[in-house]
Amino acid sequence: MENFDLRKYLAEGKLLNEDKGINYLKKAFQIYLEGGDGFNKEVGETETVKFENDGSLIPEEEFKVALQSLPTTVKVDVYNVNFKKVGDNIVGTFKIK
Repeated sequence: MENFDLRKYLAEGKLLNEDKGINYLKKAFQIYLEGGDGFNKEVGETETVKFENDGSLIPEEEFKVALQSLPTTVKVDVYNVNFKKVGDNIVGTFKIK
């Protein structure tokens, strides 16, 4: 972190893209929850969700922006979802509540 330049970071618009990316991830996870997907795990166990770059839950342009904010943890409803890039996909893990 010694060489971190806040002015350069802000000038490149990365902070804005991270905020957008987090909002896109929140939206995709809310759609996932509303889709009625049943969880395969018990309360307290870790569940995994995979978002592919196929436009099904995150449009392609939003997917690219979301990738820039990874890895990150996003709070959606009662869930803290840890998102990271795995291959060409975004994978979120969270504990069942």
